[in-house]
Amino acid sequence: MVNKDIMSRHRDLSVTQLILCSATASLRRIRTNPHFTILCLVRNLSALGDDLYFLALPWFVLLTTNSAFNVATVAAAQLLPPLLFGFVAGPVADRIDRRKILIGCDLMSALVVATLPILHHFGLLGLQTIYGAALILGTTSTFDSPALQASIPTLVISDDRVWANSLWATGQRVVGLLGPGLAGALIALMGSIHLLWIDAASFLVSACILVTIRIPRLPVERRHVPLRSDMLTGYRFIFRHRLYRRVLITVIVGSAAGGATAALLLYFLRDSFGLNSQGAGLVLSLSSFGGIVGSLLTPRLYQRLGAWSALLVGTGATGLGIIVLGGSPLVIFVIPALVFIDAAIALAAISAITIRQEQVPNELLGRVSAAARLLSRSSGPVAMLIAGVAAQVIGVRVVLLSAGTLLLLSAGILSLIPREQSFQAELT
Repeated sequence: MVNKDIMSRHRDLSVTQLILCSATASLRRIRTNPHFTILCLVRNLSALGDDLYFLALPWFVLLTTNSAFNVATVAAAQLLPPLLFGFVAGPVADRIDRRKILIGCDLMSALVVATLPILHHFGLLGLQTIYGAALILGTTSTFDSPALQASIPTLVISDDRVWANSLWATGQRVVGLLGPGLAGALIALMGSIHLLWIDAASFLVSACILVTIRIPRLPVERRHVPLRSDMLTGYRFIFRHRLYRRVLITVIVGSAAGGATAALLLYFLRDSFGLNSQGAGLVLSLSSFGGIVGSLLTPRLYQRLGAWSALLVGTGATGLGIIVLGGSPLVIFVIPALVFIDAAIALAAISAITIRQEQVPNELLGRVSAAARLLSRSSGPVAMLIAGVAAQVIGVRVVLLSAGTLLLLSAGILSLIPREQSFQAELT
């Protein structure tokens, strides 16, 4: 895990000192990489717009329908497209210029998001239209994600990937710290539906800046390979590696628990603690402190614990945090629980992404990323729908406690499998 050149030059240093030396060298190289830096900045700008969207649209649905089920199903609608188009998104990312995919997805997202306030202005915006917009945005995200995940390893060297992922996630979490609070304030100022104009603008600016970035193209031409064969390549890679399948199982269970929690969180904050949009936005913003801390600590934990252990620790800690969240009697306990959850999610997510980037050849990375995304995200919509129905019957708190317990038990069971040495040996 630690840079081999640094180890050879500093044989007398402790493991901690070696990790710090490796971190310093990695950060120096990443900081002087203009294409990665610009890509990171422009995606953070787009993420800020998304944070406004992810609070504004569910809040609009909640105010107009007063239904936890409708809020959950709108959230689930955006997670359905990976199930429909995930098979195609991976081969597309490995066949077509990835920068063009990113630009096209940004332009389509800008158009769809801008359509919603226009329709509302003319009195034509209904729940069915919102479902349709969520499905289209989910589709653009389905094609955008594998192209983006496959682009990052081409911009940084292997030794720098965990740090690049960490810095990327840290930027996203900083935006997450600012976004919900800003969204809550802007909702009170201008209304939830009009806030979508800012998200549309962020997509448009992102597309314009992406034109200036150079993302290396794949040297292998794949257009002559039948699409059907290409669609299955990522799944073959995953299912032929027994321990990699266990990594994916961990991510799938985490996605289900996280999806259930995310779908009910706004309803939970309003129904259990009486928070308005500003209060909910403030709570979500404060929780991002945990994501920032978790993202910054992940490279050191990843190098100290190893890939598999870091993933399991993050998964188990997320489950524990959800249990505390569901049992919180006062909002003052909700904030530290969400901070803890966000830190744990950062550790698990960055570990899983880095494992994939380290072990999958770049020419396969688009297809494997899309396959992993499809398999992991498939549990999200189902969990959200079940959570929405169950919350109406048994209450939100019981659903949260159940989701956290499932995740914690899963991490404990998976921790019984072989350790890092066997994991690396099979994947390589």
